[in-house]
Amino acid sequence: FFSSRRRHTRYPLVTGVQTCALPISVQRTFGRSITFDDNGSAAGYVLPEAEAIPIALTVNELLTNAVKHASSGEARCAVLARDGAVQVEIRNEGALRAGFDLAAVPGGVSGLGLVRALLPRRSSTLAIEQDAAEVCARVVLRPPSVRPEAGDGRE
Repeated sequence: FFSSRRRHTRYPLVTGVQTCALPISVQRTFGRSITFDDNGSAAGYVLPEAEAIPIALTVNELLTNAVKHASSGEARCAVLARDGAVQVEIRNEGALRAGFDLAAVPGGVSGLGLVRALLPRRSSTLAIEQDAAEVCARVVLRPPSVRPEAGDGRE
């Protein structure tokens, strides 16, 4: 999954989210399935090496929360690119606790606090919202945290 280019190691985003051990580990731990959806729009986007681990930990925590707190059914993970940014969206059936406010979660104290502390502040956003009968966690990554791989025509 790693490739050396221009003195920087780059990590293919979609391949990493889809096939890395994160979803498999979360599925085994909780005995629930995670469906992955990639419409192909994020193929060819890469992460700088420095961002790969924090983003992998973020996806792991959000998948774990989705499966752990799902009222029933499976969690779903979708990755798509739009306007030079890549969005990772994780959904599950369930409800946020009354008055949930992501901004009020202290950094580093809980899993979500760690996620907030790990994500690149200038080039990513995290939102967790109630969407009808589902909870939706959405991470949006913008350059330089993610970028099209050199030579794919999107630079």
